[in-house]
Amino acid sequence: MAFQIEKAGIQFHVEKPLAACYADRNQINQVFSNLLDNAIKYRDPNRPLTITISSRIEKRTMIYIVADTGMGIAPENQYKIWELFHRLEGDTAIPGEGLGLTLARRIVERHAGRLWVESEPGAGSRFYVELPASA
Repeated sequence: MAFQIEKAGIQFHVEKPLAACYADRNQINQVFSNLLDNAIKYRDPNRPLTITISSRIEKRTMIYIVADTGMGIAPENQYKIWELFHRLEGDTAIPGEGLGLTLARRIVERHAGRLWVESEPGAGSRFYVELPASA
């Protein structure tokens, strides 16, 4: 996604080192690709987009955070974003089928993890990916 990030002038930060987890590399790559793709699609046109990826260790899990300064999601819509083919009202100009977050959550759950969001309209979103530290 480096080309998209550079072309759009997005500030992109990865807080290193990211914690290691136990998961299928290709599937987890898909999770983060979907989260980054959504952050880019749903950026706020009135301010520059910044995306930060960080991690922390909690007990026997690793939690990864993908934070953005995008449009944000209203509280009443936050549960809807996980539904298959669901598109929020008014986002018809934004490309996509409404599959990315549903697939991301299913992949994470197959890895005995969790995926959730904290968001506020106009302030951006923070997506949390919790995965096992080891098998």
